[in-house]
Amino acid sequence: MAKVTFGGEADTTNSDYFRNQATDSPATGVAVAIFDNKGALLKNNTEGADVDITSGTATIPFTVKLAKSGADAPTKGAVQTTVTYNVTYY
Repeated sequence: MAKVTFGGEADTTNSDYFRNQATDSPATGVAVAIFDNKGALLKNNTEGADVDITSGTATIPFTVKLAKSGADAPTKGAVQTTVTYNVTYY
């Protein structure tokens, strides 16, 4: 079995999301969110569900989306973040 964890700089409004780190014309009011193949949010620095790897291989699909962050309406602009992907085997 294995578990996957995504970690990075937390958004200032919702620590489950990742902060937009863009510095050149950044979008505001948005953060980056990661979801598993069932649509469940993979929270920042929190282990995801078990992944069966008994066959020797596994595919771990995920989706990255922009999420509204804060009370103000989002504005257009650049979005950039850095996320570390860790796989723990046990």
